[in-house]
Parts: sequence; C-alpha cells; structure tokens
Amino acid sequence: MIIQGKKGSLVFYFNNKIVGSLPLGKRSLQDYEKQRDKLLREALEAEKLKEVKRIMWRGLHKFEGSAFKCDNQFLSMTMLCLIKLRQIDPDGLQEGLLQAARRHLGALRLPAPSDKKSAFQ
Repeated sequence: MIIQGKKGSLVFYFNNKIVGSLPLGKRSLQDYEKQRDKLLREALEAEKLKEVKRIMWRGLHKFEGSAFKCDNQFLSMTMLCLIKLRQIDPDGLQEGLLQAARRHLGALRLPAPSDKKSAFQ
C-alpha cells in the first residue's frame, strides 16, 4: 500500500517488498527525520543502543507483511530509524528508501489548426 501526498511519497522496501510509505506534501522528509530523531532519543534514554537495534529489527520482521495503516506508520518509522543507525542502506538492493515525486501533468495542448493546406492534399 502506497500512501501518496501532494508532492509524492517516501516508499520503504525490505526483502524486495514494499513494507510502508509516508506521504509527502504537508510533511517533508525533514519533518519525518525530526520525528525519527525524537523517537530515537526517547528510545536511547530508556535502553542501550544494542537493545534498541534488536527491538527494531524484531518489529520489522514481525510486521513486515501487515496491511494495516497503523502498522504502516510503525514500519516506516522503524525503517527510518534503522537507516539512521546505519543498519539499512537507504539505497540498498533488497531494502531501503525510495523518494517518489508526484508527477503533475500539465494541460494537454493540441496544435492549433493551420490554414495552410498540406502538399499531399
């Protein structure tokens, strides 16, 4: 399930499958990164780094195939955290992050009819 905003979406993939997405529009990648940093700070105040990584990996594997919207937010933030902790390469072949811009098509314009007759008529 890909959630798309006005400006596109952030799509997260793991084991060559899409596991989550976040809309871009009202919130940017930087806004999601601020949320991720706040989450990591809170987690590291309570637990050691090794334990935080273990919990995130376990959660990622457990909810990987979930189609629920609430799990989408969890999986997306987990992926952002694991990317920040350098556990996942954002440009990896089997897991990572794809920033997909929304494509806006302008109005289709047809050429104006010409008064000149074709040489083939």
